[in-house]
Amino acid sequence: MLVAADYGSNRNLMIRLNINDQSNLIDGTNPAAALSSLGQNYPNPFNAATEITYSLANDSEVEIEVRDITGRIIMQKNEGFIRAGKHTVRIDGSPLEAGIYLYSLRAGNFTETRRMTVAR
Repeated sequence: MLVAADYGSNRNLMIRLNINDQSNLIDGTNPAAALSSLGQNYPNPFNAATEITYSLANDSEVEIEVRDITGRIIMQKNEGFIRAGKHTVRIDGSPLEAGIYLYSLRAGNFTETRRMTVAR
């Protein structure tokens, strides 16, 4: 247990943090660290190109899709079979008109969508 207190002012502030040394391990992995995720593209907004980072909990077939705001598929990238871990993919924005787009990552049972903006 860690306790911090500030008694120097007219009001008291006490923070108590209990640390449990029991781990939540399943098959030797930490489930909180073993989650797939899709990062925000950078830079955003962008003009010529942007990069998207993603993490995979498991080896998987990966597909990235870019849709316009009406839902029409503008770009599809089949990345193929990708190993678990952190990865980056570059998106060429030169054929895209200025506006808001949605990009999605599909990897096994995982799907996540985020928004990006093309500025001209």
